[in-house]
Amino acid sequence: MTSFNLFHKSNLDRDSIFKISTDVENFHKVMPEYFKSLKIINNVSNETIVLESILFMGRKIEIETKHVIIQPNLHKVFILSGPAKGTSFIETYASNSVRN
Repeated sequence: MTSFNLFHKSNLDRDSIFKISTDVENFHKVMPEYFKSLKIINNVSNETIVLESILFMGRKIEIETKHVIIQPNLHKVFILSGPAKGTSFIETYASNSVRN
């Protein structure tokens, strides 16, 4: 399995950026250039299944994803259908007070 890490620093506090980044229902409002439409299929506890129409590498595609949100800092995304089926990624949000 191939894996890689991306890091990005922000001046926003962890809780604010986490809230924005995990507001799945509003991805198409926050990033309309990428997310063309979203349909929530199932939303139970901390797991949301979404049918997403996205712009990916210049092509509009439809994918089904599962978003698992674990407060206060973990967002797991699993791609369930489409060209990237089987791909997953994990976003971890660290407090600004944590230094590597």
